[in-house]
Formats: sequence, structure tokens, C-alpha cells
Amino acid sequence: MGTFVLMYFWWYLTVLFLPLPENQARGELLFQDLSGTAFFIQFILTMSLVGPICEELLYRGLLMASLQSFQKYHLDVLISSALFSLIHVLQHGWSVSSFVVYFGGGLLFAGLCRKTKSIYYPILLHIAWNSFVTMLQITMR
Repeated sequence: MGTFVLMYFWWYLTVLFLPLPENQARGELLFQDLSGTAFFIQFILTMSLVGPICEELLYRGLLMASLQSFQKYHLDVLISSALFSLIHVLQHGWSVSSFVVYFGGGLLFAGLCRKTKSIYYPILLHIAWNSFVTMLQITMR
């Protein structure tokens, strides 16, 4: 729960001082015409469940595990967070502000993985966070 609160404060600070990341803005446009089953499958399931599980398995499970020998220097956390951020930013064009937004979130996910020594907690946090953001987007439609 504490890490979710940290995610919220990170999100709040970035919304105050940085522009909305381009992939978030484009995602809202992409899904605005969907309704019913298509909306549920493509937006809610993808954004709130499938995406977070796949991302955490890749960046925290596979990548951090492969960089385990660099834990002493925190490179496992930094590299997984940087690549997590890059995949979110590069699909719609590079921007430093967008990179910072996702890098901070990646650091929180990676730090939770490191602290708990489990992939399950970052997966649950990522699902909870994306579900929270998805519900906000739905209510603002």
C-alpha cells in the first residue's frame, strides 16, 4: 500500500510540472471510440492486466534477474527502469519529460522487486496502478 501511495505522489508531481506523456495522450485517443466488449478487452484487460503482467515479467523478472551480478551497484534497478521507460516513450517519439515520468515509476517497481525479492508484488502494484489510471480515464470520458 505504501508503494502505491508513492506512485500516486510521483504521478501527482509529474502532472503538476511535466506535460502528459505522448503515449498516454495517444492511448486516450485510440480507445475513445470503443464501447462494449471491444472496449473491455482492448482497453481494460490490456491496460490493467495483460500489459502490467508482461512488462513486470520482462523488466523485473527477466532483466533484473539477468543483471543480478550488478546488484551491488544498483545497475539492475537502473537499467530495468530505463528500458521500461524507453519502451513507453519511444513508441510515440522521444521526450525527456515522458522518460522521467516512466523512469520514476520503473524505479518504484524495481525497488519493490528488489526489496521484497519477489516479482509478485511489483506485478500487483503495476496492475493496481494501471487499473487506477484506467478507471480515471473511464470516468473522464
